[in-house]
Amino acid sequence: MSKQRKETLIDELLVFMNDEIESTGHTIGTVRFDFSEQGEDTIKFAGDAGLEYDELMLILNTCKSRKYIIQKIIGAGQYGQLELSEEGQGRAISVEAAKIAPPRKESSEFHIGELNASGSIQIGNNNTQNIENFFTTIVERIDQSDATDEEKKEAKNRLKSFLEHPLTNTALGLTPSVIKGLFGVE
Repeated sequence: MSKQRKETLIDELLVFMNDEIESTGHTIGTVRFDFSEQGEDTIKFAGDAGLEYDELMLILNTCKSRKYIIQKIIGAGQYGQLELSEEGQGRAISVEAAKIAPPRKESSEFHIGELNASGSIQIGNNNTQNIENFFTTIVERIDQSDATDEEKKEAKNRLKSFLEHPLTNTALGLTPSVIKGLFGVE
């Protein structure tokens, strides 16, 4: 069984279990599944998925090792009384959400035969020029506000601290020189 098929079957099993729980209005930890060789859930799931029992055992063992499902009652056989865990339900919900999520827009390429510009120009999605303009506007609006000079200075210092944080400026693509340019030399 390929890794991709295995992961697909894990997804299908967890979605099957979560659907059973949600259709009855119960919560995880209150519904048990019987995946023993002739168990009710084995018949439902393996029949729909077209699995042999040894393939189902492989999927169940993987789910148990990843803590997607847990065995609560000892003495019911290795697969007799299984419950869906929070991790398993989380994966099942994510799988279902991914099916209905709108497709991502792929970036488009445009061929421009000739481009003439009399000033600086920047073309493309996600460029830093828009981000810089946004923060320049914020600084200008702070300066133009009716606040006291002390309040304006505090607001700009907080904004500057935010932009100087390594995670923030990396995520925004701002260089130290851009940040200094926004606030002047202080």
